[in-house]
Amino acid sequence: VKKLEILITILVFTMAICFFVEMNFVKPPAGELLQGMFIPKLSGHSATGDAISLLGALIMPHNLFLHSALVLSRKIPTSASGINDVCRYFLLESGMALFVAFLINVSVIAVSGTVCSSNNLSPDNINNCKDLNLNSASFLLK
Repeated sequence: VKKLEILITILVFTMAICFFVEMNFVKPPAGELLQGMFIPKLSGHSATGDAISLLGALIMPHNLFLHSALVLSRKIPTSASGINDVCRYFLLESGMALFVAFLINVSVIAVSGTVCSSNNLSPDNINNCKDLNLNSASFLLK
């Protein structure tokens, strides 16, 4: 189980580093980014569906289930203080995982928002931005 945790951690941090480097190239406006994190706005044809999708991606129930399963596979002491310690570590570990996932999701949204709001997009990329999906999103990383 520890090897699997280490592998997943390495993959997640590799993905995080890639998106943070991409964010450095794109340079999204920090003020608008922070404002959007605390005062979200919905606009556009499918904004409500996108917001619901993002909320599901940020909360990530599979993350909580994975952490629950990993905690159950560990040796848990039978004393009350030992169980409290395990619960505290589970809360801390899940909180850190969700925070890293939040930062990755913010960087993904910031990169795509900054690129799609750019003034020097080609007509093909403008069309891709209007109907952004997994098939058309690869142009964001070019």
